[in-house]
Amino acid sequence: MNAWDSLEDELRAATRRAARRRFRPFAAHRRRPPWLASAAGLAAAVIVLLVAVRGDGPGTIPADERAVASPTAAAVAPQLPSGLSVSRSPVPADQLAAFAVLRRPQTPGEQSEVLALFKGVKGERYAGIRADAIRVLARTRGEIAALVPMERGRFGPDTNTDVLDPLCLLRAKGRGYGLTCGALADVLAGQVRWTRPPAGLAPDVAARVRLRVRGGRTITLTPRNNFYDAAAIDPSLVGLQPPRWINADGDHVRLTPTPTPTPAPSPATTPQAMPELDAKDLRATPVAPDDASLKEALSLLDDSHKVVRAWKVRGLQGHVLLTRKGGQWCLSTPDPLTDHPDAERGVGCVPDSRFQRRGAYVGLVPADGKNRITVTVKPDQRTIRIRQR
Repeated sequence: MNAWDSLEDELRAATRRAARRRFRPFAAHRRRPPWLASAAGLAAAVIVLLVAVRGDGPGTIPADERAVASPTAAAVAPQLPSGLSVSRSPVPADQLAAFAVLRRPQTPGEQSEVLALFKGVKGERYAGIRADAIRVLARTRGEIAALVPMERGRFGPDTNTDVLDPLCLLRAKGRGYGLTCGALADVLAGQVRWTRPPAGLAPDVAARVRLRVRGGRTITLTPRNNFYDAAAIDPSLVGLQPPRWINADGDHVRLTPTPTPTPAPSPATTPQAMPELDAKDLRATPVAPDDASLKEALSLLDDSHKVVRAWKVRGLQGHVLLTRKGGQWCLSTPDPLTDHPDAERGVGCVPDSRFQRRGAYVGLVPADGKNRITVTVKPDQRTIRIRQR
């Protein structure tokens, strides 16, 4: 028996006692204190109210006694299992003015889908991901591209220097992803980009993006959602120079951001040098085409690539892959100057007729042109040569 049942029994007993007093002789009734009748009526009313509130009868709604969180409780920014911090702070005004995609509302699922990719990240490389400003820019060929603003981050070889308010471009396929980041000045200069194939962030002023690619060609792309991607034209293209922004009038526009108190320059403005590697570091060790260690190497490649041969190369920090893609043979190599060498790759494809005569070739050329690396696979599909010069 709970407290409600006990109270109900007591009130019913009080009502019965009051009723017995009503049928005493008239003289006794006249001596009844005036408050007793009021008490009896009140008791009956309380019983009726009690039954209605408790809902004991058929067709009534039982009371819900579950605890309800206070709607005024302070919101707490989520913390990912890896310790990566997430922030609810807004992006700076100059970034908001430069990119229309940041001014549109966030769609359902954008935030959770992108944050889930960071669960394996360790340490404090990325701090204060601005979760409410995450925007998915494109979904093509089983990949997603997303803009991920942050409060600060450490990029490049100097892990002791923070870049404040960086904008990061993420490309992911499955659970693998690659990330390139820089301050607003780097984005406006065309430095936050991928080169194989060319893709990157473009500010609002860029109605078109003009790119110079390997082979002496110049191509023009139309950005969408502040993002351009040359893979739709030819996934084997390699960008040679930062893009040029072309406005709606057809003029080349150079952008200089408004000075902000961001003292730390992005390492993207200082190209990394290719280290001189020992011959044993360039030795290729065969790996089975279905080996589990190739998961990261395949994470950003199109699903149409079928692995024919694979080699582990310690100096390149990843795997060299020979794949078939329709009627083409493709050779892809890790890029040791990137944050995720085995995922961020250089890819070169040739038709079958040419491969049968000359094989496949990929070159890794740093910005200063020194210590370049060439990778060649012969038509026999087994002979691989890796050289640095």
